Amino acid sequence: MAKYKKIIIEDATPLLNFVYVTAERVSAEESAALNGGIVAASQINQLKDLQIVKAISPAIQNPGFKVGDLVEINITSYGKPVQKKSYGRDNQSVNELDETYNAQIAYSVPVVEIDGVEYLKLRYSEIDAIIMKYREEKVEEKKIPVFDVGRDPQIIVSPDPNIFH
Repeated sequence: MAKYKKIIIEDATPLLNFVYVTAERVSAEESAALNGGIVAASQINQLKDLQIVKAISPAIQNPGFKVGDLVEINITSYGKPVQKKSYGRDNQSVNELDETYNAQIAYSVPVVEIDGVEYLKLRYSEIDAIIMKYREEKVEEKKIPVFDVGRDPQIIVSPDPNIFH
């Protein structure tokens, strides 16, 4: 006998000054296609700048865009500085590892799941532009290798030396 119930939202309308937009992210394949076959680890799973409007609060008068429009979003207000700990060797002592902290920005954007699909819940003011006219170009697909990240995540090495030939 089920003790708990899971609620699946099938439709929703944002209130106040909120807008729901798609939550499309950069895939490894897209990163490779856009970067000449090189997968940028920092780019994978990042939110794309351009999203599609899915729902608009009725409280927003004359928003200038409608459901289905392609818009440019700005999520900088959701960024918070964090300290990322890393270990490395300093130049003086080879035997000891140095502990260093790197300042990074971590983003925590509100997400709403409607009928199994994730959408971003953004304020009306976080939509920077409405894309009125655009065209899509096919980018030649490159063979995506399996990479070995190794000890330093900033350096990615392909096991196939002929991958970019």
